[in-house]
Amino acid sequence: QTLTPMTSHRALRSVVSVSARTVRNFPNTHAGAIRVVYIDAETMRQRLVSMAQQVRQLLPKPQPALQIPDQNHKLRQGHWYMVFEHESLALAARRQLNRHLFVSDCGNMSGWVQASQSVNCRDHLWCALSCRLDETAAAARWLAQRCAAVGEVVDVCMPQHFEPGRPTDIEERNWDPGLGFVIFASQEDAYRGVNMLDGSPSFVKGVNLHVTFASRIQAEVGLFVEDQVSLT
Repeated sequence: QTLTPMTSHRALRSVVSVSARTVRNFPNTHAGAIRVVYIDAETMRQRLVSMAQQVRQLLPKPQPALQIPDQNHKLRQGHWYMVFEHESLALAARRQLNRHLFVSDCGNMSGWVQASQSVNCRDHLWCALSCRLDETAAAARWLAQRCAAVGEVVDVCMPQHFEPGRPTDIEERNWDPGLGFVIFASQEDAYRGVNMLDGSPSFVKGVNLHVTFASRIQAEVGLFVEDQVSLT
């Protein structure tokens, strides 16, 4: 694969879109690749729990229990489950919530609720938020600009959860996973990036960057590609 430097935000948006949708278009290993976590797992969990609680408030009582994923990659996919007493209640909630316009209490997050009944447990409702495109693109631009201060950036990949066979889910979801992969033009730039960026402040208040070398990019990004309504 031939890699060329990015010269504009327009080029960056194109790179991010292609890399996120089709994992095989992004190299699995590269001497100049680094992995940047700019939202830690605990902050991501707090963010997801707060959003899930606010969405639940849209439903009448008795309200369902919330089930937040434990695994790190599932937490970063940005979805959760609502557990109802009966399948009929889950169906009614799906009808009420799906495509409902949502704005967080603080106003920093907005989009449309996605709600689907689980394939395996029909009394469970899979929920997520379809964010605006610029929320993910803004994080990608920040990553590119931050890394460009220490070396020549040639590619950026922002993992996005989507269901196989439905490529438009990329544009519909746009949930910020809190991590991204950056490829520098050289291994020297990547070493400089790890040494200079690791532990430095993220754009998320109170969070520091965790930067390491990336060795299995396709495998990790591939964790975001799975059946969205199967309860696992």
